[in-house]
Parts: sequence; structure tokens; C-alpha cells
Amino acid sequence: MSRSCPDCGKVLQPNNKSGYCAPHALARRNASPEQKACVAAARRDYLADPVKRAAYCASIRKGMENMSAAERQRRSEQGKRMVSTLQSPEIKAKCKAPETKAASAAKRTATMLHWCPADLIPTYRALSKKLASAQDAREALMPSIAGTAAHARRTVLNNQDAQRIRHERDAAQSY
Repeated sequence: MSRSCPDCGKVLQPNNKSGYCAPHALARRNASPEQKACVAAARRDYLADPVKRAAYCASIRKGMENMSAAERQRRSEQGKRMVSTLQSPEIKAKCKAPETKAASAAKRTATMLHWCPADLIPTYRALSKKLASAQDAREALMPSIAGTAAHARRTVLNNQDAQRIRHERDAAQSY
């Protein structure tokens, strides 16, 4: 019996410990005030150590020393522009729009499954849910993808089977 995420219904891997898919597990973890406090405390503790704080400050200083004053000013202004732009209500609303999320998901699918033709992606998804791993699903799908070694092997075997069947039929009809 496979388990699924209670928030979205996605099938979970057998080694999943949280009981949620990765996006929902992270969202729950990061939304927790206890987690936020824990991260802030860890950051405070890290920077409270004089040696670690000195190393951190030195790396920041080293990066700043290698920049010209004009570059520092340019980066500062760019950062301020980006924050004001990204924090605007229009941009926040656009990022949460279903069309934007769908386009983002399509781009991610195209990137992650670049090896798979678009018409076989639903088949791959169904196989990856049924089989033990995504690698197994990919190997099962490879004979269907033209230009791969598995496809060529399947074509040769199909031709050999057709010839064998034709030969057996001809042999049976000759008597």
C-alpha cells in the first residue's frame, strides 16, 4: 500500500519520513514559528562564536575589497530596486496566479524530463508512480523513444519476430 501526501495526494516514496511531499513538508516546516526561532537561534549561535564570526566577516570584507566603489554602489542600488519591485503587490499577485504556476511547472517539466518526448510524459508519470523508482520508469520507457539504443534493439527484435512468424506460417502452409 502506498502512502500519499494529505495536502495534495501525491504518492510518497517508501523512504519518506515526514508523511508529506517535499514542497508541503518544507512549507509546513518553514511556516512553523518554532522552526523560525530555531533557525534564528542557530544563526545567532553561529555568529556568537568569535572565530566563526571573524571568518564570516573576513570573507565579506574580502569580497567587498575586490569590488570597486562604483560596483558596490551599483549592486546596492540594484538590490534596492529588486526588493522594491519584488515586494510590490502586483508582482506578488502575479507570482501566485494559477497561470504563472502552470507555466513554471511546464518549464520545470521540460527541464527535468528533457530526455522524454512531450507525448510520453504522462506515460512516464504513470510508470514512475507504479514502479519502484523513476530510473525504472525511464528504462521501461526508453524502447518507445526513437533514436535510443533500446528503441533500435526493440525494432530489430520485432523484425526478427516477424520474420520467424512468417517463416513458421510458410512452413506450416507448405505441407
